[in-house]
Amino acid sequence: MNRHDRMEESRQDQSPLRDAQGAVQNALHAAKQAESHPSDTMLKQAEQSLQHAYHGLDGAAQTDNEKALAEAHAAYREAQEHLQQANQQQSREN
Repeated sequence: MNRHDRMEESRQDQSPLRDAQGAVQNALHAAKQAESHPSDTMLKQAEQSLQHAYHGLDGAAQTDNEKALAEAHAAYREAQEHLQQANQQQSREN
């Protein structure tokens, strides 16, 4: 296997992790937006983003990069907390 093949294989191995990290960042952003501006639409979008991120993390769990995966899980939990706060805020406003 030459250097180019190893680099391509490494890129392919990291793709699920990168996808998961991107999905988690999107979920975190959506959850923070829902927390700032709670509405049924914003909450639903944040919940869908969290579901997408969860599935991405599940797929990325098969990669070797445990540190990055742990960071992505921490960001996912942060997104969950923001969404929970948004739901509580909306409940108080209704």
